[in-house]
Amino acid sequence: MKRKLRYIIPMISAVLLGGCSLSLPGEDEINEEEAKLQQLRDVGIIAYEESTLGIPVKTEDITENMESGMYYVLHNDTLYPCYTDTQTYEYGEPPEHGPEYEKRFDIFTSESIVDIPTLFEGDKLYYYNEEGVLMYSTFERYKDLGWSIGLRNLRSTPAGYVYLDLDDDEEDSPCILSSLESMREISETSILIDKIGGIRLTSDYCENGIINGLIEGVSYDLEVYNGTNYYYYTSVVDTRYFQSFEVYLLDKYLPLQDYLYEIEIPDWLPEGYYDVDGIGMFRYVKGKQYDENTDFNKRLLYEYTLHNTGDDSLAEKETPGAYSENKELNRFRAYDEGYFGYEETIPDYMKSSEELEAERLAAEAEKKSELGMANFLAASRTSTQIWLPADRDFVITVDSKESTGSICLVYEGGRSIRMPYDRIAKTYSCTGVGKGEIVSLEVKGLYSDYDILLENAESYHGQDKEVAPAEGEAPAEAQQ
Repeated sequence: MKRKLRYIIPMISAVLLGGCSLSLPGEDEINEEEAKLQQLRDVGIIAYEESTLGIPVKTEDITENMESGMYYVLHNDTLYPCYTDTQTYEYGEPPEHGPEYEKRFDIFTSESIVDIPTLFEGDKLYYYNEEGVLMYSTFERYKDLGWSIGLRNLRSTPAGYVYLDLDDDEEDSPCILSSLESMREISETSILIDKIGGIRLTSDYCENGIINGLIEGVSYDLEVYNGTNYYYYTSVVDTRYFQSFEVYLLDKYLPLQDYLYEIEIPDWLPEGYYDVDGIGMFRYVKGKQYDENTDFNKRLLYEYTLHNTGDDSLAEKETPGAYSENKELNRFRAYDEGYFGYEETIPDYMKSSEELEAERLAAEAEKKSELGMANFLAASRTSTQIWLPADRDFVITVDSKESTGSICLVYEGGRSIRMPYDRIAKTYSCTGVGKGEIVSLEVKGLYSDYDILLENAESYHGQDKEVAPAEGEAPAEAQQ
């Protein structure tokens, strides 16, 4: 559902001049229609959720006017489709691994921005699709860059001069928009942007490829050069830019009847502007309202600095990958404890080749160590002699957390009974009736310390050689 641009286009002047006097107009020169829009915003909270595209839910069949493959915000019994005006990427193609700062922008005009629906607390987000199964939804979060004129992809020379790079200017990804579209006639490669409002334009006034700090609805004189040819334009600040900067993959939803899915919004999802599956944008608000002080750009997935040079502007940063609670989908890595998404265990696909090689070598060394210990345990054996008094029910228990041991009770003549392991009690045990005999408790395969518990059994110390005392005579221990 990609829509064509809708602009209020004022009269444009583009003439080759030898020189002219320029002045910066004030807000009193904003045209009447723009002034009405500005007045709506100045009163506080403009009701952007009341977009012109709302579908009232009047019948039991709420899908009657819904488009398959589209996301909708349900607010006050009205369905609002997630909306986008101009995208610099293929419609319906979300990013696979993370944000693409330089490539992905959503762009709106003063007219079209009111069609971004708002998802407030208590509202629902639905996905309607008459075919297939929803695997997950890509929530691509966009940074609100503010208002500017219709020039995008501005770059600077080493000396700080600003020029418009038109190498990437395409119909589906325009670098010239709105009232400045006629600039495309003077060059197909690059245009030097010399002054705006009579002020020399330098890289200090530009960020993220646009001129920032401009006032919506105000007209500015614009002086540009193609080679040494000078051109003059009147530009209007009627373009709002949003730039991709975080990606979340959400895979939890409630399937409903009539091809509807209710998307589960996790509590940790930050407020912001989200383009879902590259189809359309909505504004997410935690609460019942928002205003000019609401920070929709607060970063949750921080950028990791790879090489700290001391100058943050020159630091090399790692673009954060797409985050998901589902470990199979997650592409985000938090390096420092205490930051969102930090886990002590890192998936292999997020590790460098050096990390993987180091882990492989460590695993091989550990296996060799384990093999050597296994051989040692298999070869080593401890044997404890135990006396089983006649006609007594005995219980012999070996208390150990290790289940890999081989514990046997060996009788004279070679008969052997293997003691089973109880995984709940974490013990090996054997029961029987004693016959006044000596047995050997043979233990092998246990690495840690263990305890031997005897009931109606004794450690052997020559009990079979003891002579029973004569009648009326005290035992030898008592005589001593």
